[in-house]
Amino acid sequence: MKRSLVVAIMGILALATPAASQVHLGFNAGLSQYTGNDFEDAEMGVGFGTHLLFGKGDTRFGFGGNYARHGEEGFDEKTTTMDLFGILRYMFPGESARFFIGGQGGFTRVSAEILSISLSANGFTGGPVLGVQIPLSTLFLELAGDLRYVKLGDVESEGETFQDSDSSGMIWGFKLGISIPVGG
Repeated sequence: MKRSLVVAIMGILALATPAASQVHLGFNAGLSQYTGNDFEDAEMGVGFGTHLLFGKGDTRFGFGGNYARHGEEGFDEKTTTMDLFGILRYMFPGESARFFIGGQGGFTRVSAEILSISLSANGFTGGPVLGVQIPLSTLFLELAGDLRYVKLGDVESEGETFQDSDSSGMIWGFKLGISIPVGG
């Protein structure tokens, strides 16, 4: 899957418009926390992500992905989360630091291995993002926070589905990263 993602990103970069300075490749790391009744024992997690944004002017759109590991009280095992999402971002005008507001939404998969049993659930996540982009010499520093609704389907394990095990709640996160103009 990693190879397919790299090939897809390379293909998109090769087809980028002549306004290549309007294409930004971003990398980030941060903290996130699930909240709500269905996630009351969840502990804070650490993750990393990437995104590719396109657009002219102040509006940007694109796609991205995140990977994170979260703990749960009473268990040594970690839960992993993988998100693939679409992004829409509005950049407020500015000379140096540019604040932005936007949203992201898409697919999420949560999985864990507890006592040698693999468990997973797929679902949807979406919500607002706020942040600031600060120019450095040839790249941008990005600070962002998000709050997303999470809806997961029933838990599956080794081909078996556990009925009525769906869950929902919120996840908030804080990310620090860089954004690199591609081309130009």
